Amino acid sequence: MRLRVWGLLSLISLTIGCGKVSGPTVTQDDIVLRASLHPSDLSACLPEVQWVLEVELGRAREVPLHAGERAYMYEVNVFDGERPLSPHAAGGGCDERGQFGPQFSLGNDGRTYAPAVRAAHQSGDLPKDYPETLSSASGFTYLGDEFPVKVRYYLKEALPPEKIAVIYSHYEKRRGRDYSWTKTVYDERPLCQAPEGWNAVASPLIPAAFDPDRPNGILGLGTDGRIWRVQANGEMPEPISTGAYSSMSASGDGRWMAGRRAGSMELWLLDRATGEERSLGLEGQSVGDWRPR
Repeated sequence: MRLRVWGLLSLISLTIGCGKVSGPTVTQDDIVLRASLHPSDLSACLPEVQWVLEVELGRAREVPLHAGERAYMYEVNVFDGERPLSPHAAGGGCDERGQFGPQFSLGNDGRTYAPAVRAAHQSGDLPKDYPETLSSASGFTYLGDEFPVKVRYYLKEALPPEKIAVIYSHYEKRRGRDYSWTKTVYDERPLCQAPEGWNAVASPLIPAAFDPDRPNGILGLGTDGRIWRVQANGEMPEPISTGAYSSMSASGDGRWMAGRRAGSMELWLLDRATGEERSLGLEGQSVGDWRPR
């Protein structure tokens, strides 16, 4: 009788013990993943780079995100709709660019990369025929314990992709079960918010200048690089510049806009009232420091 009771208690204990470890060690809710796209701040040292995507990885609870290949592992990959992108060390501007520290591991592992590619196939963030084999671009893994961490991606295109997918891929197999998963987030492109009393503007504008006293409405730098105008009555936005700008600044009276054309070191001047654009020919001058005479 005692043997039966002891056997039953052992079975219950084993069942409870197994229940404690069911499911992945790290869940999707345990990670905090964000991505933001903005015009390049590297024109002085990398003029070919037009846009910078900054990816931030954090934790919602203190659990190791990577425990080695024999336990569980992860990597983060970024896709621009056509291909994977390669990461760069975080830093703002040319003077603050750095090198990846020893806590970062760059490269791809088939156990984490292939599921990320499949997830991108399913969401339409990669062409269906894009191969799952390892890419020349690198994923990144942070092995340290100081969160959050940031990584940057450089885009040379004058116009950024419609959306950029950032995929966290967790690999874990235990006792013959697969606890792997992927999580996808997209770059957070800010929307232009109208001043109080104006209709909200549902268009992909980066806020630049608000002028409610003028009839030509809100002016903003679009994610396509062009300067857009939105009427105060909430009508659909319309582009008022022909070229793609990587940055711009407004004059004090709101009439003039100075901007640096994508792929160019010259400053251009836009007359808000007429839509006329002309080059100022000021090589290397900061857009933010420019003021009209």
